[in-house]
Amino acid sequence: MVVKFLVDISNFMWGTWMTVFLLGTGIFLSIRFRFMYNFRKIGFHFKNTYGKMFKSGEGTGTVSGFAAACTAMANTIGVGNIGGVATAIVAGGPGAVFWMWFSGLFGMSTKACEIILGQRYRTKYSKSMDEYMCDRSFVMKNALGWKKGAIILAFACFLVYCN
Repeated sequence: MVVKFLVDISNFMWGTWMTVFLLGTGIFLSIRFRFMYNFRKIGFHFKNTYGKMFKSGEGTGTVSGFAAACTAMANTIGVGNIGGVATAIVAGGPGAVFWMWFSGLFGMSTKACEIILGQRYRTKYSKSMDEYMCDRSFVMKNALGWKKGAIILAFACFLVYCN
């Protein structure tokens, strides 16, 4: 009974409307920010990521650009994404690659907004001089004032990561 309930919720949430909602959000944010995070500042992005990738850190305790890029890519690209792309290509054919690129281009604005909100509403760790904590739950609590919603979201994320 519980499994059937969870399957029903999953089927409802991950239907066609969720794809339309996610793509629509990406298109809306891209237009709203005048494609700044998609195409307009592409030279700046490449210069500050790949251009500085092989320079060494500036002092003790710093991380090189290459190490930071590898860590960010390892955090972003996982086995699930690689398996998901392979499954999409097998199920959808070559057209799936186009739609993945299309949604990825507009998804850049969504990710940029998530990063900007996280940096703006981060919380300083009380037992450190320069460490900060940042998560979606901090954005909910600090930006929107939804403390109970932030607790529920943090607990839900904990359950997802524990599986």
